[in-house]
Amino acid sequence: MSIKINNVSYIYNPNSHFQSIALDDVTLEIKENEFIGLIGHTGSGKSTLVQLLNGLLLPTKGNVEVDGHTTSVKDKGIIEVRQKVGLVFQYPEYQLFEETIALDIAFGPKNLGLNEQEIEERVKYSMNLVGLDYEQMKDVSPFDLSGGQKRRVAIASVLAMKPKYLILDEPTAGLDPQGRDEILGEIKKIYDDSPEITIIIVSHSMEDIARLAKRVIVMHTGKVFADDTPRNVYERDDELEAIGLDVPQITKATKLLKQKGYVFEDTILTVEEAYEAIRTQMGGAKDAN
Repeated sequence: MSIKINNVSYIYNPNSHFQSIALDDVTLEIKENEFIGLIGHTGSGKSTLVQLLNGLLLPTKGNVEVDGHTTSVKDKGIIEVRQKVGLVFQYPEYQLFEETIALDIAFGPKNLGLNEQEIEERVKYSMNLVGLDYEQMKDVSPFDLSGGQKRRVAIASVLAMKPKYLILDEPTAGLDPQGRDEILGEIKKIYDDSPEITIIIVSHSMEDIARLAKRVIVMHTGKVFADDTPRNVYERDDELEAIGLDVPQITKATKLLKQKGYVFEDTILTVEEAYEAIRTQMGGAKDAN
């Protein structure tokens, strides 16, 4: 099963002076257990795209299918679609409202009509996935938490619905470096510990996407500009820069080193890759002497 985006276009304020084409005939398939980085500059269409995936927006043209259910007001499967596709917006902690962490996370499962035992199990399950100890944290007010912890609670609230597809829109926005690293670490852990889940991260950070994603989709002016592995996409650095995006700094640095005679078999995406590649070459040069 998968999410299929079939020739989808979306127009804001159609048939008016303010008409704006956000998506233009986009066709994509998102399969089970993928880790996708969705990137593009402001106005590229990426935020509109993710809202179409769970029926918050409906296509102006074309259709979106989630495991066979079309996201249409005429399709009774729209409720199931929204359970399957969990969407965590930017600054989701602003949506916290209950007295305790456990009550906040339990809100969604309660609306599904689950019994108390199943609700508690889902709260424990989702808190564990985001690294929050249930016994120690369940009765704590979410408003007493740090920014990073609040974001974990917000993500846990979506995970408690047990979505098959988890979409996170700029999950590290506004966090300090430590909070950012913690959230990214927890997202990777969620993916590693949940073989049935697909994760889509919307981000401006090419470094974060390079480190985490297995597939990168680049949006530009409402169209798919690139769809490939991070390494293959980042090899097109000149093209990316031409549309206002930037490759990771370490990719740029190693490209300059390559011009100086260093040999890199693949495009370097992370500092760790660069270290290992340079260390291997330095070791080889030492052995030759």
